[in-house]
Amino acid sequence: MQLVLDLAGVLIGNLTPVFWEAVAARSNIQAGDIKKRFKRELRENLWTGRVGAQDFWTWLDDSYAGLERTELQSALQEALRPLPAWNRLKDWQRSADIHLLSNHCSEWVEPMLEEVKPFIKSVTISSEAGCCKPDLAIFRRAETFMPKRAQVVYVDDQEKNLIVGRILGWDTLLADVNHDWMNKIDQRFGQGIMDEFHHRRTT
Repeated sequence: MQLVLDLAGVLIGNLTPVFWEAVAARSNIQAGDIKKRFKRELRENLWTGRVGAQDFWTWLDDSYAGLERTELQSALQEALRPLPAWNRLKDWQRSADIHLLSNHCSEWVEPMLEEVKPFIKSVTISSEAGCCKPDLAIFRRAETFMPKRAQVVYVDDQEKNLIVGRILGWDTLLADVNHDWMNKIDQRFGQGIMDEFHHRRTT
């Protein structure tokens, strides 16, 4: 079995709300307005690698005067803290090849991934791939690390991305805020192990 996991909202936290609220508290501008401006002016370029982490901080400096970068870098680290599923990767890799597929800035997440690399089969980050979800191209890139016609379970916190997974024939799970999706993964792995056992018994 192949298990494809998003990062933000699945294995680690999102920029929303922690980081944008930290910027808002220091700029006297609503967090929602800051997030909308980021999405309009920088998001796609950052996620696809056309600009890097340094450009992000420069954009913040230019957009909102008086921000303390060191404080915001600490807020970013807090926002991207590991979620409960992070500690389940070691167990899950016993039942599946784990692949990460994420819209993110590799400069932010690669240091974090060192801890779990022994449990990961492949990592596809949008800033390195040059395209971002829901673009089919980044899904195809992730597929190159999997056996052909493999059973794939894909977890993401964005329905629009799951739609593309279904087009590819992947089973999909929406990551909920209560992390109940983790129990569903455990159930699927349990059933998968039993199916493999019965297959071996009858062949």
